[in-house]
Amino acid sequence: MINTVIGREKLLESSIIDNNTKSIVNKTLIPVGILIDKDLTKIENIFIPIYDNDDYLISYAKKLIDNSNAWISILDFTNNDLKSNISLINEQDHINWIREKDVNENFIRHQDLIIISFENHKKLFQIKKEWLNNVSSVLICSKGKE
Repeated sequence: MINTVIGREKLLESSIIDNNTKSIVNKTLIPVGILIDKDLTKIENIFIPIYDNDDYLISYAKKLIDNSNAWISILDFTNNDLKSNISLINEQDHINWIREKDVNENFIRHQDLIIISFENHKKLFQIKKEWLNNVSSVLICSKGKE
């Protein structure tokens, strides 16, 4: 019995979304959002990390800028020129392009909301697990099936 672990859950997986919710999101044809609400009272400062194939999150940034005058910080993990896709947004001064080294506990603590894709939500919190305790609210968005 040495080096044996018995149980249903994966030992090293630390997901904030359970398997039933994952199953629903994976089977849904339309975009789905999962809000992890930690006393969300205002939406002024929003952080959106964008990985490959997450450019659909830009539409959420545009809507938040247009409807709530929010300030968006975007961290681009893609190899694409994402800034050219952002030219559709009229309020360019509401977008702050940040680098990975700019994202720390203090930065995370000052964000009202993090919007991240369902496909890549684990990546961000695996980089810095302590952020999960300091983050305000998180909106995990799925793209939906095309």
